[in-house]
Amino acid sequence: MTSPDAPQLRRGWTTGACAAAATCAAIERLWGGAFPERVEITLPTGETPEFALEITRPGD
Repeated sequence: MTSPDAPQLRRGWTTGACAAAATCAAIERLWGGAFPERVEITLPTGETPEFALEITRPGD
């Protein structure tokens, strides 16, 4: 239960959400040998957005 005075959480993709998705993709690459095409994370609100990766190959 939240109190009426609790601040509203902002909506949208923050730098932290993007960094978490990138980290998940990197871990999947390290453990599985291939980059996933999409990564799903769980936000503090309980939502689970999917992020499409821009680059799915090792590089600079």
